[in-house]
Amino acid sequence: MMRQDVTTPNPVYSLGQVLVATGVLFAAVLTFFVALANPVAVVGAVAAALVAIVATTVTLDYRRKVGRTRRVCLPKTAVCVDA
Repeated sequence: MMRQDVTTPNPVYSLGQVLVATGVLFAAVLTFFVALANPVAVVGAVAAALVAIVATTVTLDYRRKVGRTRRVCLPKTAVCVDA
């Protein structure tokens, strides 16, 4: 195992970042247990997610076709998307 450079400080996370990460982890564990307890609900949720994905894709394709796109850029990055 390689030793880390002792001059590099450990990352410091804000309270907000810690709370969000804890919430995401809690939601993932809760979702896992619900999926184990009720697989029919999981099938319904997956079907609803697929419908939402298809509806979003169709809507965005239509907007591109009629020329109603808009440029969305992520701050502090060089990433821009026409949606």
